[in-house]
Amino acid sequence: MVKTQAARRTLSVRTPWVRGAIGGLLVLSSTVGVMIALSGTRDTQSVLVSNSALAPGTALRDADVSVLDLPRNPVFDGYAGPQELDRSLFLGSPVGPGGMIPKSSVSATPLSDSSVVSITLSIGRPEWLQPGATATFWVQPPSAENSFGEPFVLAPTVLVLAVSTDEGFAADATTSQVDLLVSRRALPGVLHAIANNFHVSLTPSDATAP
Repeated sequence: MVKTQAARRTLSVRTPWVRGAIGGLLVLSSTVGVMIALSGTRDTQSVLVSNSALAPGTALRDADVSVLDLPRNPVFDGYAGPQELDRSLFLGSPVGPGGMIPKSSVSATPLSDSSVVSITLSIGRPEWLQPGATATFWVQPPSAENSFGEPFVLAPTVLVLAVSTDEGFAADATTSQVDLLVSRRALPGVLHAIANNFHVSLTPSDATAP
């Protein structure tokens, strides 16, 4: 009888301790879970958004933009981040209020040092050829009747301002009219090539020869 009471006393002392330990483990595991979840949400990337409508030629300044933290996603890799403010950059295309700023729409060349040139391309309208895209300007000088020499780069970087195609029943879908922003340094060569019927082509800035 004494042994039974002692056993009962021992059990009554241990039971609250066991329950407390289990409760503590549950709280600890819950806290760890929250910390893991929070650490996962910290994997973000920062992009610039405009505070107001920004016109082409605007110099990017801290006062013109805000920094927005977004969950890391390859979709946002094409947009300018805070690091772009460390350089002197200018917008080549308009950005609406609250709009993210594409990297392709910023350039180190101000509009005052550039001129607009229109060219006709017989390549239709590839997906990459959009306003705000940067391109490399290639030319091939005529070498004989209906033939051209080796292509070479005349302007490493030009900015696409506008792309248009003819419309209507008799429209040529393979031809696009493209307005380009060309630096003043490259402008004489570009105008010379157009005036002398060089074959002109554009490729994305990171592409190889056409």
